[in-house]
Amino acid sequence: MKNDKIASSTQRYGSYTKPITDFDNYKKQSYGSNRGLYLPISKSITESDVAPASSESQDSMDAERGYLSTGTYGVDKTRIAVSIDSDSIHLPTFMARLLKPKRDGTPSDGIAQIADFPDIYIKWDHQRFRLYMEFNPSDFTRNTGLELCPFDLLPAITELVIRRVLLHGDPAALPLGAAKARKKGERYSLPEDWAKDIEVFRIDLARDFHITDERFSLRQLEATWPSRSRNRAATHFLNGGKLNTLSYPVSNRTTKIKLYDKYAERQAKPINDAPPIPVGTFRFEISIPRHQLRLVHLTNLEVLTPKRLEKLLKEKWEVSNYWTNLIWEGEAMDLAHESTLTTARINEVIGFAECLRNSIFMRYSMKEERALKADAKRLGISLGRAITKQGKPYAHLHFMSGDLSAPIPDTYNLTKGGLFSIIGSKPIPKLS
Repeated sequence: MKNDKIASSTQRYGSYTKPITDFDNYKKQSYGSNRGLYLPISKSITESDVAPASSESQDSMDAERGYLSTGTYGVDKTRIAVSIDSDSIHLPTFMARLLKPKRDGTPSDGIAQIADFPDIYIKWDHQRFRLYMEFNPSDFTRNTGLELCPFDLLPAITELVIRRVLLHGDPAALPLGAAKARKKGERYSLPEDWAKDIEVFRIDLARDFHITDERFSLRQLEATWPSRSRNRAATHFLNGGKLNTLSYPVSNRTTKIKLYDKYAERQAKPINDAPPIPVGTFRFEISIPRHQLRLVHLTNLEVLTPKRLEKLLKEKWEVSNYWTNLIWEGEAMDLAHESTLTTARINEVIGFAECLRNSIFMRYSMKEERALKADAKRLGISLGRAITKQGKPYAHLHFMSGDLSAPIPDTYNLTKGGLFSIIGSKPIPKLS
């Protein structure tokens, strides 16, 4: 059913004869495991592209990556550059057809004015005679139930966007390397390696989590910093007193890492005809600029394979430390109330601990303070630490399942193969 919807979306957005076949052949994969070692993309491309040694069949390995096709994992935005055959267009006319005119003439950048088509931001590069295009590939898959564009659909959607924008600007326009088609109904044909000529200047990758456990909140990760962060400074955003975005200040040359409440964002910024976002949906997102893509030699569409994009996102998840064990804010207080002490005394000890931590003067004698400190120890409350940060962890964010999983054991060691050799995607223990 979804294959039919995806195919129909190409017909809706494309007014040319079926240049894209990936949409038609696209099938969602079944869920599976993801055993095997994680190899960081920061190593050489040659090394990172080598599959880990495994006795499993290729079918099994394909099934392991089934979660990539569910629409909870994919490309959120991209910025590309397409070189145009200078003999195929008259530039002023081409841009005038694409952009809304201003009083002083035709602008060189803005949202392409294409009816019944998702927003495509374009900008003309006069020096290199190429067109920049920035768009969200998920705008083309959302109406099929895929909230995020799966990695393997990125080339097909990119070709769709290029063809549609050029057609609107000038039916005779040709991307560099294209040839006039001989088949009836086709405007031009592209070489098999056309994707290598599409320069990528930014790509945003994301993974959605759906969490129904009421204990979870982003507050539990507000003091978690990326492992390679030089400055432990965060830019967090509050709405109505609730923390719903964790973000970190970075330069234009550094990958931005973010975790936010996707449900709250969609409520604040609704999208017409988009499927509803379930309550408890949180999105991990990375925005990779051109500088970082250069460092790993991933600067054109051809080399941005699903396998490499998956590794990029996994690497940044490991760096983010958002997978660290979570402590419910009421855990220590809940445990304290299981004590044989009276409720009034327990509450007094908790109040004493918080006042002491915040240097609030209390009218206690030295004898009373000693008794309160002794009772705090008896209740397992550490003085000097926020009580909301104390207690046993109840879970961690499990990347592979997109949900909470049992806490990672204290005995784990990231140096022995990385995070994904520890968590895997085996059946997740039920949370207590």
